[in-house]
Amino acid sequence: MLFNKNMFIIFVIALFFSLFIWSKYGMQANEYKNHTEISVLRVGLIPDEGDNKTYEQAKEILDRFSLQTKIPYEFVPSESYKDILKKFINEEVDFAFLGAVTYLKAHKSANAIPLVIRDIDMEFTTSYLVAMDSSAKTIADLKGKKLAFGSKLSTSGHVMPRFFLSEEGIVPEQFFSEIIYSGAHDKTAFLVENGRVDVGTVNSDIVNNLFKYGKLDSKKVRVLDKTAAYPNNLWVIQPYISKDIRTVLQQTFTALIPNNEEDRELLDKTGTAFFLPADHMDFKQIAEALDSLGLGVIRYEFQ
Repeated sequence: MLFNKNMFIIFVIALFFSLFIWSKYGMQANEYKNHTEISVLRVGLIPDEGDNKTYEQAKEILDRFSLQTKIPYEFVPSESYKDILKKFINEEVDFAFLGAVTYLKAHKSANAIPLVIRDIDMEFTTSYLVAMDSSAKTIADLKGKKLAFGSKLSTSGHVMPRFFLSEEGIVPEQFFSEIIYSGAHDKTAFLVENGRVDVGTVNSDIVNNLFKYGKLDSKKVRVLDKTAAYPNNLWVIQPYISKDIRTVLQQTFTALIPNNEEDRELLDKTGTAFFLPADHMDFKQIAEALDSLGLGVIRYEFQ
């Protein structure tokens, strides 16, 4: 009887433990599986420019995805880099266009998967803008002047120019008399144009477009210098989205070819010659810069 009693106790304990494991992990697995069955793709973008130009660029590509998969999409607006990051982490956004720094933080907190990147984003730069009548010939000539960065989470508007300045022995808070965070690249450029600051760090691609479309006066503002190249913006997706959907999305971008007239027009609008599959290792340089500046993304994953 003692043996049978002990066996019964063991059986009850094993049954209880099995039910606990199933309730905790089995149900989670089912929830994870169901989570891939999306009825609409929620798309978010970093607010690079105040006119939300990126929304229009993305729309034409995503229209193709919807036509092929019958899955509609909707844009989820974001007020700032911090806002889009929060929404991605909270699973309010499924697919997002992020800067390299925002991506690394999303990868660390929410296992964001890199999907595609423009060819120009593999060799990106930041421009230092100054007034046309500025006497400065180098960054060193701007000691004691006012500086504008973009968003604190911006790769090209803050983190990488800060990193390259540090490589020259410049600590912005000690070198400049005042530092402003504008929150967006175009806002930084306009601060320089309006004389509010003496120098601003702006995404070089956006600088070119602001000049090209007459939004920034080339008679009032000039490029003093540019940083060395680094990887930047990319499209990322949530890990709960099915592999099939991820593959179709990736191919929708990478299938665009410059020798097709319709594709070329679309590529021109996005400022690129073609899209490439993105890889986490592409952003090792950014992780090292963040680590060097003590800004919170560890680089053990890249070793």
